[in-house]
Amino acid sequence: MLSIDKPLLFSARPLMFPFRTPIESEIGSWLQEALTKAHHKELVQIRISGGSVPLSFFINELEIPAVLVPLVNPDNNQHSPDENLRLGNYFDGIKTITELMKNPITME
Repeated sequence: MLSIDKPLLFSARPLMFPFRTPIESEIGSWLQEALTKAHHKELVQIRISGGSVPLSFFINELEIPAVLVPLVNPDNNQHSPDENLRLGNYFDGIKTITELMKNPITME
């Protein structure tokens, strides 16, 4: 039984850490080139995005660069009962992933 007379000790440490890969990096240039080929239009580059993506373990421990390529519509209501994906975003996502897979990155 838990006694309320004794203080509880609690300690925590973050489980996921932020990461940032420069847009001007080798992987950033590769991504920009592949996405331009896929969609034939100027890209919108956003340097920071939110969310808890459990990549930081690999990125920080292996010291490798990473990028996120969102494929969803901005009003997709992620993780809610009315989460959705527009068909246009779905088909654009197929083009995006296909082009990325056709152009593997070779990092020096």
